[in-house]
Amino acid sequence: MYINRATYIGKSAYGPCMTAQTFGDMLHEVRSSAEMTQAHLGRIVHRAGATVSCWEQGHVRPTRATVETLDRELKCGGRLMWSWQVDETGSVSPHWMRSFAGLGAAAHTVTPQEIDRARVDMAEIVKQSARALLFDTERRLVLIKRTRPGREPYWVTVGGGLEPEDADIEATLRREVLEELGGKIDQVRQVFLITDHLAKGVGLQHIFAARLCSMDLARRTGAEFIDPGRGTYEVASVPATRAALSEINLLPTQLAEFAQANVHSLVALLAPAGEAYMEDEVS
Repeated sequence: MYINRATYIGKSAYGPCMTAQTFGDMLHEVRSSAEMTQAHLGRIVHRAGATVSCWEQGHVRPTRATVETLDRELKCGGRLMWSWQVDETGSVSPHWMRSFAGLGAAAHTVTPQEIDRARVDMAEIVKQSARALLFDTERRLVLIKRTRPGREPYWVTVGGGLEPEDADIEATLRREVLEELGGKIDQVRQVFLITDHLAKGVGLQHIFAARLCSMDLARRTGAEFIDPGRGTYEVASVPATRAALSEINLLPTQLAEFAQANVHSLVALLAPAGEAYMEDEVS
């Protein structure tokens, strides 16, 4: 007999029991059953489709108020709210209700620091961007060398912010590659996520690895390429080795550390099917 994981599957002395399905899994399940896209559901709660994707993958969770709206709009009867509560606390009850001692102690044990941490955990996603560690056909990293007045040169990856017209965060990346390099990519894989704590919430930098199939700098667009005050944007190819990466100032720092630690694996990940990966080529 088929039993929906998100519904009643047994009884205890205290009533129905439910499985430990994660909030992200349940959201994906009920959204798919309702035949809604992530973008459609996002519009209902005034969020981007990419934000819904992050919820479903478990990168972040929405606020209680947003979950209440989702539960109501998807006609979940409280199931989605229940799953979110379990993910947040490990229990369907607030922590201060889990023991008699907790009822009396709660007012004396919650510190301002704990309140601040809770605010961070519940923060909304207010900004998202996509960036890529791009590898060309020669297995070199394609970066942008930035030179600005009064500052030492530094390197960044191709990418930019999520726009309302982007279907998802991968669409953002493809658009940015076209705008900054006049390029096209394939074998796109998200490999890393950087969380930035901002004044009004959190920012997510989705880091992808991808193969750069073509590039035509004559097709570049964007005001930054013609504004002298913003410095220069020079396309630079860097050997995909730890040694080469250690010699440049790649920003942000979290991305530089990730790239150095994983460059060998990223080259292997994007190698064409059937092509042998020789580690000594990228040592």
